[in-house]
Amino acid sequence: MESMATKKQNGTEVFMRMWAAWETVVPLELVRQNPKLVIGTLELSGRPEGIFQMELKRKLGVNQPRLSKMTSKLRKAGLVKVSIPAGDRRKALVRTSEVGKALLADFNSKLGGLGVARSSSPHPRRLGKSIRDAAGQTTFFREIPSGDSN
Repeated sequence: MESMATKKQNGTEVFMRMWAAWETVVPLELVRQNPKLVIGTLELSGRPEGIFQMELKRKLGVNQPRLSKMTSKLRKAGLVKVSIPAGDRRKALVRTSEVGKALLADFNSKLGGLGVARSSSPHPRRLGKSIRDAAGQTTFFREIPSGDSN
């Protein structure tokens, strides 16, 4: 039987493994939230000085109401800390808590098992009607026709 390291996985299998990791790591009240926003918020606010919500909004590409709701949910779950500077109450500084940093580390370690055997290449080579991988290209999300050794 092939091990997971040698078996080629299709996109659905990878997604299901990623979703399973997501569900085991993220608090129940955040499981149905957009993973890109949750992880993005935790990573961006993880720097020592934190990040202001205006910059976070710009970097994540979301509107203020959506960011406020997300930040509130993350705060209630104990994943971020939000502070309001005394001089300007319009600003909110967001910092990832130790619990949030531990969640990120746990999630990254679970996703590490999904690793890719080869480094990616930006473009496949075309030979006739078939597509062959360029040297080092990842074949993670597409099936390779039978009889093709690359």
